[in-house]
Amino acid sequence: MDVQLAYEQFEVLFTNPPCPAYAFADGANVRSFGGTSLTNTPPGVFCKAWDATAAGEQSASPQKRLVEWIRDPATEEVFFAYLSFSNRVVLRELCNAVETRGVKVRFVLDKGTDLAAANALLACKPPEGQADRAPALVLRGNTSRLQHVKLFLVNPSSPRMRIAFGSGNLSSGLTLHHENWNFVTLGEDTHFARAHRCLAEGLLDHGERIDRFSQFLADCRKRIPFPEETDIRLFVAPTEGKLATAALTDAVDGAGDVFVAAHRLSSSSLFKALDRGLKAASPTRVRLVADDDLFWSGRGVNFAKGNTRFEWYGLRGLFSSGLEARWMQTNSAMQFHHNKFVVAQKEGATTVFTGAGNFTNAAFESNFENHYVTRIPSVVTAYKNQSDNLWNNLATAKSDLPARFVEP
Repeated sequence: MDVQLAYEQFEVLFTNPPCPAYAFADGANVRSFGGTSLTNTPPGVFCKAWDATAAGEQSASPQKRLVEWIRDPATEEVFFAYLSFSNRVVLRELCNAVETRGVKVRFVLDKGTDLAAANALLACKPPEGQADRAPALVLRGNTSRLQHVKLFLVNPSSPRMRIAFGSGNLSSGLTLHHENWNFVTLGEDTHFARAHRCLAEGLLDHGERIDRFSQFLADCRKRIPFPEETDIRLFVAPTEGKLATAALTDAVDGAGDVFVAAHRLSSSSLFKALDRGLKAASPTRVRLVADDDLFWSGRGVNFAKGNTRFEWYGLRGLFSSGLEARWMQTNSAMQFHHNKFVVAQKEGATTVFTGAGNFTNAAFESNFENHYVTRIPSVVTAYKNQSDNLWNNLATAKSDLPARFVEP
């Protein structure tokens, strides 16, 4: 039985920072792999720290949407879970909501993250007589398991909920990094809403041990009195990592066209599915957009941001099978292409797979993650349009990249 998600609003936003074209240094004599002379980076790709203000002020900025949600007088409670939290604009709004309206804030971060912004939020005091509404932090994860869920809930205990999920952290992931964000307003009388309530409670109260977390999540979801929607599904890793992997590979297998936007890319299951498609009798067209850090790591340039030669080596077989790739020329010192989504088009149906997790084995097997597969038409259209924007307007083919690693 098909069950469609009933929602009040479902908005997909992309950071798409409006950064200018930055010129290479005078006399740098930068030439492309194709032999042409290059003077600057493409506009809207390479950013510097001061570009964050303009990025956050865009009408479709994810940061602006979160601020609107926090400021809404109907907002009484906020839960969020991220790997990292450093965005000063969101911090200021949350603190103001706590101190002036007594908004209750509970949040979960990874144990290894910087806690400067978290401690500043914990120092915010609710109005007199509302001490029970003081902000509260729980740390999760360990050296082998990241707390990598990316989730922002408004009024999670109320009949009308708001859910924000996507690729970005509460950091430059709202402004300068290239990210995808989803904002959903809906009633609690849906499986989708209740499943997110289960996830929040699981992280807060049972996340210290993965067996307890997994058991709680399974029991909580079984108690949801509404059927699971068929046009969008939530998979929580590592508990439901195998199901998420199957949903991803099922979407890719047999597709005529697959678009991958990735930050980290080393999933053996995804590599095998893409390779099957590329080698099929009627080959799948597979296009990849990734950070140029990944490209340069394959040429011996080392980056602190985590892209490794291992990931590049894993891609080499796909290149030989026909994978097409373009690269986002981001600022290697402080900026990511951090999108994580796949658009898989089959005759009569297109599927989007997205969420917090990178396309790595750890994202499905060990980390705390929230993955999503959806066929909601408006959502699919938004991701398809962004795929075209990334491929045609923002990412760079190898022939047009600088022939040596150089940045403004």
